[in-house]
Amino acid sequence: TLEFGEPAIYGIHYEEIAGNARSKVVWEKLDKATRRAWPHPLGFDLVPMRWGVDSGYIPEIVQKFIVPRHGRNFSCCLGARTLGAPPYGGTRRLPPYKAKTMTFGADALKSELFSKYADDGGPQPIKFPAVTHAGFDEFFFSGLFESEAAEIVRAGRSSFVHYEKIKGPAVPRNEPLDCVCGCLGLRHTIRDSDRAIYAGLVNRARLAREEDEEDEG
Repeated sequence: TLEFGEPAIYGIHYEEIAGNARSKVVWEKLDKATRRAWPHPLGFDLVPMRWGVDSGYIPEIVQKFIVPRHGRNFSCCLGARTLGAPPYGGTRRLPPYKAKTMTFGADALKSELFSKYADDGGPQPIKFPAVTHAGFDEFFFSGLFESEAAEIVRAGRSSFVHYEKIKGPAVPRNEPLDCVCGCLGLRHTIRDSDRAIYAGLVNRARLAREEDEEDEG
């Protein structure tokens, strides 16, 4: 879960739900997790505007979960491995259940992630809280930064940055990388009007917290 505020993008929570992805119990746990508010690093609780579920592995099961939740801004997500694919490639309704499915350029989002996490990450860098109970532990960061490697691929007169999974028994799993990139992809789907409304909610929550602190002081 990421929160796209100002002046930074904040990591809120990372969690893996154990179990078989084809089990009903796993999806019930996921549904429960998406119905709660999450603590923001600045001291207040927020509810995410968008939810995305990777549908590349078991698309029919994911679609059955997504369709009844369209009203809560749930969508299927597919990563486009095509060289030069944009961060957000559009939304379609795919069979068999006509679930909203967003396509994201995997390479573009990974490059965006690594540039935002750098020391000179620009006007809106990514920041993760220094608390392991939010899921940002050694496993998370090793999967985020040590699971894939970049290479320059040439196609005709153009060149592209392409990422591939590093092979080897000691290589960490890349689920943290996929999850964070998925959140960045969802960010590209948020309209400016929605972003302004959400920014207003964040600002009001921040002001309320500051007022409470003044009263306590």
